[in-house]
Amino acid sequence: MITSDKKLPLPLIEQLRFDLGLPEDYARSLLPDFPDYFQVSPLHPGGDQTLALELVCWSKELAEESAMEKSAMAKGEYNQGMPLACPLQFSKGFDMEKKVKKWVKWQQLPYISPYEDGMHLAPKSDLGEKWVVGVLHEILHLLVPKKTERDNLLFLGEYMGLRSRFKRVFADHPGIFYVSNKIRKHIVVLREAYKRDLLVKKHPLMGIRYQYIHLMNKGKEMRVDGLSLDGNSDKRAPLKVGVEDNDSDEEDESGEEDEEEEGYGFFDSEDEADSDDEEEEGHFESGRGMRQIKQQPVGMNRAN
Repeated sequence: MITSDKKLPLPLIEQLRFDLGLPEDYARSLLPDFPDYFQVSPLHPGGDQTLALELVCWSKELAEESAMEKSAMAKGEYNQGMPLACPLQFSKGFDMEKKVKKWVKWQQLPYISPYEDGMHLAPKSDLGEKWVVGVLHEILHLLVPKKTERDNLLFLGEYMGLRSRFKRVFADHPGIFYVSNKIRKHIVVLREAYKRDLLVKKHPLMGIRYQYIHLMNKGKEMRVDGLSLDGNSDKRAPLKVGVEDNDSDEEDESGEEDEEEEGYGFFDSEDEADSDDEEEEGHFESGRGMRQIKQQPVGMNRAN
């Protein structure tokens, strides 16, 4: 609903599938239940063979208010059409004096919903930047963990023709979006969704993921003690601390996932977003500026 052609390439959805909380077989198990809303169609009719998920029925109810608008309305601070200030949180020791005047003026600008097409706004204008901030805020809010890899957002931004503008927003608005590389990859976090490294409102799927990770770690601890999960002696040789074995890579990955899922330590270090050179933007309707998207199987044939 945020893209102007109301389509998303299936490879892009696959890349974001875990953060969106979709099952592996969503094309078979989920889409058939909503034939009036979605269909799988060519991304570029008459062009390459890349498929896309297309929205065929617009829901005014879902697009009426963004998450930022709903939050402000619930506090009695906002009515549609009013300027809307973005929630800000900063790391300890952040020097606000140099930017505070500019931000106060920027916060007073009109709020343009991410569900409105703001591509006509000048890319380097303050109003255009505030629209892009709203788009990114809404995207991250829609994700289950309220965070995702920076590359995922840049891939999406490339499709939408907003890649370089996404990069600018990451660098210019650390009070809204936090970029962390604590787990050896850049993660963009929606600041207001977290308090002391924990989600303010935890999605039910996150609770299930925490329980799964806890169970996996408990199993490894019991193996170190030579026990099986039922408390009996494990016939396999117990793991020896400090000795490399075949499960070492798996343990590292699980530990990394645990740290990422819980969010521990995300806000302890300074933002370290890459200072990549800005790339030429191409509007997503023409496809210019996009890298080649490779088709990935999703378990569903092309719709007629």
